[in-house]
Amino acid sequence: DVAKFGAKVWHGGHQRDLASQILISPFSELNEQQKLLRYFLRCTNLFGRLVLGRNQTAIGLLLNNTRFCFNYDDIFKIICDDGIPALVRARFMSLMLRMYVDRDPQTSKP
Repeated sequence: DVAKFGAKVWHGGHQRDLASQILISPFSELNEQQKLLRYFLRCTNLFGRLVLGRNQTAIGLLLNNTRFCFNYDDIFKIICDDGIPALVRARFMSLMLRMYVDRDPQTSKP
């Protein structure tokens, strides 16, 4: 359940989501669930970078592979859920923009 990582923690005088803290914490200090969340966040970041620049091959692979659950409705539900940590929603917002909004190749008009 990703929502439980939305709790606020203090680090260096700043308040942040636990999910954000997990990304900067030493890997050896994380429990198994935190390691899994970190892996998930890094994967979503990787997928977002793969589709950056209208990479049609990567977009097609992510959209056609149902195991990833990157269809429009699933991504939209995650973005709209206030119970999910802001970092996770931000990663999915990047995916939404890159996979559905800015995805078609640029064409020039004659």
